[in-house]
Amino acid sequence: MAAADTTGWEATFVRAAAVGRAPWGARIEKWREVEAILPDVMDRVILNHEDVAAVLADIARRIDAVLTAGPR
Repeated sequence: MAAADTTGWEATFVRAAAVGRAPWGARIEKWREVEAILPDVMDRVILNHEDVAAVLADIARRIDAVLTAGPR
């Protein structure tokens, strides 16, 4: 199949795969839960005008709680 590729996509994929990484969902078991928390940073800082450092400290605590909780 790769030899028959006339689009050049195969060669592009092979080059990209050499430096690629596993998706976060494959590296962090509870990535879906962590990812769901992240938009709160922007909402709280931009929309609610909360202090950035305070928001990030709170978000970090929430993420830590997700990652240290038992299995899903």
